[in-house]
Amino acid sequence: MVCYKEEHFSWKNASPAEQAELVRAAADGKDGAFAVLAEAFDPVLSYLIRSTGAPRSEAEDLRQEGLMGLYKACHLFDPGKASFATFAQICMRSAMVDALRRSALRGEIAPQATAFPEADPQKVLVDKERLAEVLAEMDRVLSPLERRILKEKLRGEDSGAIAAALGLSRRTVDNALFRGRAKLKQAYMPE
Repeated sequence: MVCYKEEHFSWKNASPAEQAELVRAAADGKDGAFAVLAEAFDPVLSYLIRSTGAPRSEAEDLRQEGLMGLYKACHLFDPGKASFATFAQICMRSAMVDALRRSALRGEIAPQATAFPEADPQKVLVDKERLAEVLAEMDRVLSPLERRILKEKLRGEDSGAIAAALGLSRRTVDNALFRGRAKLKQAYMPE
């Protein structure tokens, strides 16, 4: 059993069962579980931040974006399809790249800071296949409205902005988000 209060949980030294338990606990909001997971993935997150080439002034914002990507990974992860470490890295990197692109569009940073160095072509192919699987699963389990609202939320939009853009009430958007997350959780972590 994983102790969520441990100061230095070692992801590499943990058994697959302990890793899976920690991810489930973080997704379920168990006290301290996400903090332990975030600490375990801090070296990966730090590497991803450095590899963006973004200015130091953006580092803390990128760290927050990466942590949000890690949080999303906990909720969207399917243990039968890939390792959590790989999926989490994809989610963290995607969240940071999206944030850098938004900053570049607003003229806050140079556009070249949004690129990561060239990756191993085989890994890129696996990542693209995994992303295609996740998107296909979203298309399969979500209604068109839930899918559209969840994709906007994953792009960083808040419920109020989504509601205004779609001409819906905020309550409708929040309810669709709740239903969509529940469906994805069920699809990726059936009981």
